[in-house]
Amino acid sequence: MTVEHLDATFDALDTLSIETLALFMLTDRRPLRGVAGLVDWRLCGELSRALQSGGITGKLGERLLMPTHSRVGARRLLVFGAGSSTTPLPALELGKALAAARLAGANELALELPENASPDAVASAVNSFDGKRLVLIGASAEQKERLSQRASERASKRA
Repeated sequence: MTVEHLDATFDALDTLSIETLALFMLTDRRPLRGVAGLVDWRLCGELSRALQSGGITGKLGERLLMPTHSRVGARRLLVFGAGSSTTPLPALELGKALAAARLAGANELALELPENASPDAVASAVNSFDGKRLVLIGASAEQKERLSQRASERASKRA
């Protein structure tokens, strides 16, 4: 599996070419920010309407699959509830979201990491993804560093 990093900008999203884009919604972050806000703009407010109608609230464990209508560089959009920004997202829940993406057929996945996910939770979940390509959008320096450490640990175990 290849892991790539992408900035959370319109330009970066416009150049993205991938099967599935996954976003995480928090229960206490409105209006939408980051990649979710950019994607909502490109989808003419479809994510905001899903929030307003109660189709998704951001509650931990929620899942929503949406088409993108070719308005972003992914065929489809998966939205996962990540709970409250003040409660750390467990590695198990992040891993379940990535597993759900694989069950939905995502062999290539672009993922905006939730702000309430610790670098260790991110590293554990990324290591469990068994697809071909994973693009992490807007990863923090700390998250990137932890992923790099985990990759080095795996490589030394194989040697």
